[in-house]
Amino acid sequence: RDCSLAGRVAFVANCFGGGSEMSVALRDVGATVVAGPGKNYTARKWVRGADRLGMHFIKAIQAGQSPAQALNKAKRNIRWLAWFSPLERDALDFSIQEA
Repeated sequence: RDCSLAGRVAFVANCFGGGSEMSVALRDVGATVVAGPGKNYTARKWVRGADRLGMHFIKAIQAGQSPAQALNKAKRNIRWLAWFSPLERDALDFSIQEA
């Protein structure tokens, strides 16, 4: 079935999402895909790692920023945690996936 996600943004937080078949499929139907190449860690009881990056990303998108601006802002918001946390350090590798 045909589908179009043109003009939509997909934040892919599953493990090894960058370059995955899911990322490619979403891009192929027109979505702007934000994903990370690593394990994309998070935590059970707290919003951490990839989930924390996603939370800040969504807030920035809702505030009217472009996907690139939103991703940069989200990374700035978690960068201080990355100094001592592998969860946030891993999330800093997220990027907008290009064809």
